[in-house]
Amino acid sequence: LRRLGVEYVDLYQAHRYDENAPLAETLRAFDDLVRAGKVLYVGVSNWSAEQMMEAQAVAEKMNLDKIVSSQPSYNMLNRGMEENLLSVCHDLGPLFTGAGVSWVATDQGVLANSWKKEGSPMPGEGHFQSYRWGGDDAPAIFFRDTGLSDNLGFHYQSWSATDAVADLLHHLDNIRRGLPEDGEYIVPLILDGENPWEYYPDNGIDFLQRLYGEISRTETLRWSTFDGYLSRDGVRPVVLPTVCAGSWIRADFTTWVGHVEKNRGWEYLAGVRDAFEAKLSAAGALTKVKLADGQTVTAPDPDRVGPACDGDLPRAMAAMANAESSDWFWWYGDDNPTDFGREFDALFRRHLANVANHLGDDPDPRLDTPVLGQGSDA
Repeated sequence: LRRLGVEYVDLYQAHRYDENAPLAETLRAFDDLVRAGKVLYVGVSNWSAEQMMEAQAVAEKMNLDKIVSSQPSYNMLNRGMEENLLSVCHDLGPLFTGAGVSWVATDQGVLANSWKKEGSPMPGEGHFQSYRWGGDDAPAIFFRDTGLSDNLGFHYQSWSATDAVADLLHHLDNIRRGLPEDGEYIVPLILDGENPWEYYPDNGIDFLQRLYGEISRTETLRWSTFDGYLSRDGVRPVVLPTVCAGSWIRADFTTWVGHVEKNRGWEYLAGVRDAFEAKLSAAGALTKVKLADGQTVTAPDPDRVGPACDGDLPRAMAAMANAESSDWFWWYGDDNPTDFGREFDALFRRHLANVANHLGDDPDPRLDTPVLGQGSDA
């Protein structure tokens, strides 16, 4: 905080779930940061639905500050791959509501596709306002400005701080001029899950100080958190008739599915998951869970296989979660090349093999075959 020249951060976003740290210990650390005034809110990234549900339950039980935002890990085994983000919104929205989550966010391309799906023109204010889908109590939805968010995350690092700040303010001023004079509007600037500042000169300090300073001196722009925006007089989220499935990368799922390598990875995962669920069922380790919207689903029993449990089944559950709760499919295919593709592939298949290993079974022999190099686009 001292290096950044700030007294606190608005949102501390933890990335991957830490299997080596007790969940209660992690949540206690988050709570300590909030109570100390170092962060206002805590969020997570790439946590599975089960991990999110358990975290909220543990926080409730221990009277700790709860997680208020999520950049979800999309599990396409639930209700089919084609409904990925839509199912996340539909199934997790009521859970977030019950946990006090006031907003969620995705990409402006999803908003455009949602209005297109509805067959209606998008409001002139576009993504510069909040929306709501799923009822009056559902979280508000913000749609990030793709171009400006990507400039912050991937492009301004190669510019001088002066030029980068001037360019961003120019775009913001043009947006302001194109909106009605009355009303409250917002430009959602949401960075990707990775930290961009390490790629800026001096960790972005000069850029951030100039940016905050310039905006503090203008009469037409001001910073706001999403909660702060929603609390303003006159702000009423626009009702969105439907939400089109999509992610905030190209507003579709091609980053994770479609290429033959990505599809083969899902086949490996689905096969292991089906076999593991049969083991859970035979052991009586599945339970019925009633969601906030009234749906009842079958899920692993956290009292039998949760992080606090010991034994072969919990260890197999942890291996299964490791294979489900990270961006393994990001690295398959030809759209995100990396020098560590073989290492990621081997680690993914090792997690899947460990599900059977922990149970004393022989892993599926297909897991010996690398996913990489399985051909071209499907």
